[in-house]
Amino acid sequence: MASNRHPLAAVKSSLPRPPGFVALFACLALSACNDKDPAPLFFDMAYQVRCVDCTPRANHDPIRDIETLDEESGFSVRCVATRQENGERILTFETHFSDPEGKADSYSIRVDRANLDANGPGNSCSVTVVEDANTYEGGCTGGETGGKTPCQVILSEEGGIVEGSLLCTDIPNANNGMLSRHVTKPLSNDAPAHFVVHGCEDI
Repeated sequence: MASNRHPLAAVKSSLPRPPGFVALFACLALSACNDKDPAPLFFDMAYQVRCVDCTPRANHDPIRDIETLDEESGFSVRCVATRQENGERILTFETHFSDPEGKADSYSIRVDRANLDANGPGNSCSVTVVEDANTYEGGCTGGETGGKTPCQVILSEEGGIVEGSLLCTDIPNANNGMLSRHVTKPLSNDAPAHFVVHGCEDI
């Protein structure tokens, strides 16, 4: 099981963890929440790319248990919102891991151009998940997954903290559409993965 937990995790594991608590705790613990300094860019998500009834059969990819600041321990984090003329915010966020020593596989997850204010992520939304040499891409929906929208993306924002869930069923391999995977909560075939992003630009 591959885990990249932030050092604050040992403290937080003994405390209740309501929505947004992780990001707020990190911000406060690092003394970066004030009127002069921007909030730290922080990403928290546990997910797994899984072979669920896929052909040919293959092993599940490792569990990705991420709790990191930008530019920490091989991680980069990006989150930016673009406000449209109608006032709606279009959000892109991602995290990427690359082992500085080259001993571990690289991986990343990205939600691109999701509408933060509409009823659903919108037609422009897409999800990209990379596991070493394999890239999986698909469109988003706020409802049932399927066809060109294999990924369900649910988003909310409060106080500058973005929270939500992601579930992909049969998201296709970008280089071979005959291959597909699920992206879920670790060890589950159908439960969505929860995420928290703090410190997004222009949110």
